[in-house]
Amino acid sequence: MEWNPKITVAGMEVLASGVVLSHGGERIEIEPVPAAVPAPQGRYSILISFVTNPAVGPAVFSSFPDNRVEVTLTNFDVSNGTSTSEPIFIGNHSGRGLYLSLAVNTIGVGPTMTRVVFYSIQGRIS
Repeated sequence: MEWNPKITVAGMEVLASGVVLSHGGERIEIEPVPAAVPAPQGRYSILISFVTNPAVGPAVFSSFPDNRVEVTLTNFDVSNGTSTSEPIFIGNHSGRGLYLSLAVNTIGVGPTMTRVVFYSIQGRIS
């Protein structure tokens, strides 16, 4: 028996969630919409990059080139964790606004650092 619970948080349905490990400065790419869906109808990917800048605090920057969402996380390299303070708007699909939430913990420092990235993609409930 397969069990697929419906999960809602703050008026949004959780569509996908998981944990990904990244090492050093590796970027993470997530393609949340099945590959069978043609690009003009909403197929896209989310590219997550990490930057360290001691001159500023943790920050999130997102941009939308082509059919991709690029999210840059600055100073998300704290061992006890850093997270987005609110979901990041990443686009629309099937008439719903889509949002990304992230929490990042690290093990180690510098080029040998491992990031444990928890992600959740939510869709606004109409």
